[in-house]
Amino acid sequence: VCFGSTFHKLWKEARRFDDRSLEEATKHVAAIEANLGGTEILAPLTELLEAKADAERPRRVLVLTDGQVSNEPDVIALAKKHAGGARIFAFGIGAGASHHLVRGMARGSRGAAEMIFPGERIEPKVLRTFARVRTPVLDDATVDWKGLSVEQVPQRTPPVFADDVLTVFARIESGATDHVELVA
Repeated sequence: VCFGSTFHKLWKEARRFDDRSLEEATKHVAAIEANLGGTEILAPLTELLEAKADAERPRRVLVLTDGQVSNEPDVIALAKKHAGGARIFAFGIGAGASHHLVRGMARGSRGAAEMIFPGERIEPKVLRTFARVRTPVLDDATVDWKGLSVEQVPQRTPPVFADDVLTVFARIESGATDHVELVA
């Protein structure tokens, strides 16, 4: 789906990834001119996330944006609303991309985000994202604070993808222990 002030889709519904669909998509992307106007992502994202899901495959949405939108809270709320059935992997490309939007969509849908800055190599981040898409994720891990009373941020542990680092902060309110444990 290409989006700007308007949007259009390459196919009416999702297709299985194979050599033919890859060739078709590659030709389509090569012919795209990024001149669709402003960054209006809510309508196309709504259409994608509310389309009938494929029961055989989990829904993974990759979003590439170089812009900012005026309705970030609505877009992030949409991602959260569909988190049970779709995971968004978002790329912010260039200095003008909204960090809040890109990270918010990914965080809200239990996906992942990458920011790609001017002059930075894109390949490592794209490969890392595709590895996240393809591999199992530890989605409902919790931290066992072993009797400590803590204020944890984020409150819900984010998904843990293979080879990623998990960072959780906690303010200890009371108690003592010599270790904590990540529980899957």
